[in-house]
Parts: sequence; structure tokens; C-alpha cells
Amino acid sequence: MSAEVMLLNLAGRATGPARRVSSADELRGAFTRGGREATIWIVRKAVALQALAPVAGARRGEHRLVLLERVSAAREAFLRAIFRSVVSLSGAKFLAEEELGTALASPYRDRLFIGGIVDHEAGVVVLYSADLGRDPLVVPTAWFTPSGDGTEPDFHRFAVSDYGSAIQLGDYEASADAILYEHDPLYRRAAKKELLKQDESFGASLRRLRLQRGLGRDDFAPISAKQIARIERGETEKPRERTLELIARRLDVRPEEIEEY
Repeated sequence: MSAEVMLLNLAGRATGPARRVSSADELRGAFTRGGREATIWIVRKAVALQALAPVAGARRGEHRLVLLERVSAAREAFLRAIFRSVVSLSGAKFLAEEELGTALASPYRDRLFIGGIVDHEAGVVVLYSADLGRDPLVVPTAWFTPSGDGTEPDFHRFAVSDYGSAIQLGDYEASADAILYEHDPLYRRAAKKELLKQDESFGASLRRLRLQRGLGRDDFAPISAKQIARIERGETEKPRERTLELIARRLDVRPEEIEEY
């Protein structure tokens, strides 16, 4: 994005086309014509926003900023004064740029993370939602226990991956769905309501049987935890035969028996 700004226009949960702007006139025009629709600004270099200084007093719309660099306290104070919300994280790691815009514009952005940081001294991971109106989620590092194959989390190699649906801790992976379910009460309540709606689905049966067996979503290698989560949420079709066989073997049932639970 060099000095460009990527704008995502969001109306409720519907996504408008993303566009890139770089000239001072375009930036000021986008800012003053914001209207009531939420507009997300993805900015690599804060210097690009100096063009907004002349119109800073005419704050309009629902502008939200994701800033991909460190800035001084004074510059951050200016940005927080003119944007409804600002995500600017010193030392934090964001999604890869090609995935960031997609996550922010996703209709499921409340289920995705765009970045985060590990506080080794406090023993927590701080995660930032793609739904910029949500508070950061704080997860104790102790929650990330070794996966079923013995893989240990490496908190010095933190990254967000797969368009925000997972985080990586070295070779260790945890799905956003699993993290949110355990640590975000609002998400958990919404997920339970959704499960009730899908009570008779294959995904709901799989989840009931998995919990009955005392298994986590990361206990189905080589099937990833995020794939199991998607199946349970009904976001994918019924697994293919080979995948279904692997799942059934881990659950110690025949493939056709899963839907009986």
C-alpha cells in the first residue's frame, strides 16, 4: 500500500467495494463525505493522514482506522480525536495485507482476528477482532495447552493466519472459534443459539459426540482444528468420504453413526 489508504465501506454487515486513494484531495473528500456508513481506513504510513488536518474539525461519519505502523503519542492522540476507533499496536503483528481487507469486510468479522501481541511478562495474548467495535480479547498463555500430537505453543513466533480464523504460535495452531468460545461470553451465547438452530445438523452431531468423547478440535490430525470448527458451525458441506473416515476413526464410531448423536 506504500502511502496509499485502503477504504472499505461497510453498511451494517454488507460490504461495499474496497478502493485505494493516495492524493490529499481524495483523502479529504473521503473523510468529509463519510456519511453514516462505517468506513474502515487501512493505512501503512501515518504520514498519509496529515492531509486530514485541515478538515479534522469537521469529523463526520463512522470512520475507523487500522494503522500498520508505530506512531508517536502525539500523532496517535490526533488520530484518535478524528476517528471513531483506532487500532494501532506497537510491536503487534497483523494479518498479511492481502488478507487484512478481506477479514475486515467479512460478514463473519466478529469471528475473526486481525492482529495481536504476546505480553510475555504478564503471560497473556492480546487479540484484536476484525469487528473494530469490539474490545481486545485477553487470553492467558496457560490456556494454549499442547495439541493432541504433542506440539507445544511457541509464544515467540506469534502470527494471525488463514484470513483471521486462526492464530499460529510456531507450529502450534489454535482456531479463532475455539478461543472466542472459551473467552468471549457474547460469542459463546451467540454460538449456543446457533447450535440450537442447527441441532439436527451433521455439525451439531459431530460437536456433541466430540465433547462426549472428551476431545478438542485439535485432536483430529491431520484435519485442522479450524476445519473441524467450520464443520461444526455448518459453514462447510458434509465432509468428503476420506475426511469423514478420519473423523469417525478418532471418535471410535462408524462414519454413518456420527449423525445418530
